[in-house]
Amino acid sequence: MMTSASSLPIRQPILSPALTADWTTRLLANRVAYHILFWGSVFGFNAAYIAFIGEDRDIALFNLGLRIPFILAGCYINLYYLMPRFFNTGNFLLYALAVFGLIFSLNAVNLYVLELFIDSPICPTTFEADATFNGSNYIYKGFYLVSIVGLTSGIKLSKNQLTEKQKAEAIEKEKLQTELLLLKSQINPHFFFNTLNNLYALTLKKSDRAPEMVLKLSDLMSYSLYESDGLTVSLDKEISHIRNYIELETVRLGTKMTMNFVVNGPIGQQLIPPLLFLPIIENCFKHSATNVPGGVITVSITITPDTILLETRNPSHSTGSALTKKGGLGLRNVQRRLQLLYGSDYRFETGLHNETFSSTLQIPLVWPVV
Repeated sequence: MMTSASSLPIRQPILSPALTADWTTRLLANRVAYHILFWGSVFGFNAAYIAFIGEDRDIALFNLGLRIPFILAGCYINLYYLMPRFFNTGNFLLYALAVFGLIFSLNAVNLYVLELFIDSPICPTTFEADATFNGSNYIYKGFYLVSIVGLTSGIKLSKNQLTEKQKAEAIEKEKLQTELLLLKSQINPHFFFNTLNNLYALTLKKSDRAPEMVLKLSDLMSYSLYESDGLTVSLDKEISHIRNYIELETVRLGTKMTMNFVVNGPIGQQLIPPLLFLPIIENCFKHSATNVPGGVITVSITITPDTILLETRNPSHSTGSALTKKGGLGLRNVQRRLQLLYGSDYRFETGLHNETFSSTLQIPLVWPVV
């Protein structure tokens, strides 16, 4: 037994959503607009809060108008100079000293500027207490500056972490896709090598069916080269491809074996990975004991609304799994492709009982988006 899952969850279809961009996504995609939106929200909330507490809108506007440049300077110097230079390079102590040094300096200069405007005609008289350069004002305004710098630093770090995670996922996805393409490319040479050997055996026998076999082989090559180059293929085309292969093998074996091929369930517009079933079916013919009287090879495909089940049986004198035998490239290939495509959302079992080798593969169906 290779991989077994007692029950298969209903797998969602592989979707290819259209690119829908409303004004919010376009806004967030614009870096400048995103920053303006963020700072507008922060300062708008603070202005409303100060005006509500102090019951004086002029104080709120005057306070923020003189503090905004220093707050922005502290945040952007930290984000685009101190973090890349110290934090991102691992110099955390130097980074902490530099950040607090920057905040303390900007806060002191900010309070000095506020105090200069106390006697200005535009300064509300009730704001003089908050603009005076003293210890309590320095601590209060310094704490606020620290909180804003900390907030923007946290957002920046979260964004960087998300970006790195997306990059890692993209690299991993590319590696998996490359491996899938490599695995699928191994199927064709492996399959055609065996089929050409079968054709060679017929020509040695001077069989009248050799020309028919050449035509079917041509159809198989056309499908493998031109119609199965995507990630998925329609189920009806895949089953038609399997029928062609089985007919080729039936011609080769002649009366040595009886072949039963059954398809149960409706064949609609379902999609499956191309050439996934063929190595398993090919294994039935390749490793069958042709000298067993009355030998029967059975291939059954059962289609349900959510899954597709492939079951095969063939006579065999082998004492080990075909996956572990020399030359078992096909089934090892299938096993790896299943892991990459479905994770654990599949069931693949092989076994040998009473000189009959059997395999069972159940996978979720993928339906196209209409």
